Amino acid sequence: MADNDQAMDKRLQNALFGTPLLHPDEQNRCLGTFQERIDLRISFRQALQRDFSTEILSELQRRENLGLLIHAKLDSDILSRYVKLAQSAGIPFAIRNSQYYHHDWDNAAIILCGDCALNVANINIEERYPAPTCEAKTVKPRLLRSWFRQT
Repeated sequence: MADNDQAMDKRLQNALFGTPLLHPDEQNRCLGTFQERIDLRISFRQALQRDFSTEILSELQRRENLGLLIHAKLDSDILSRYVKLAQSAGIPFAIRNSQYYHHDWDNAAIILCGDCALNVANINIEERYPAPTCEAKTVKPRLLRSWFRQT
């Protein structure tokens, strides 16, 4: 009888509060996945600064069985760019939206992750793929002849 009461109590708790999660704070920071499954992470600030499509494609060539998680609060033009990238590459993707997922500037906006633990030491995309530097071309001053001077 006691086992039946415990089972009923567990069912009621799950119905009221939902199924308990393993490491809920970590899952809320990582768009519903675990830290050890992440291969690359792009924050909202990084996603607004530049396009990381080529970096994601090069990472997809290195590893297999990766998927893309995209935060739903990302700007629609950026979100559609990465959805098209996932569709063209043939990888699974999910647009995640929850009131518990963090959406500050430095939180995860796009995550490239696997379905099992990858244990990548450095998941920050800007540290693994630094931005290409643009060297300013020095323009040599030309000597222009004056129209008024006769030589």
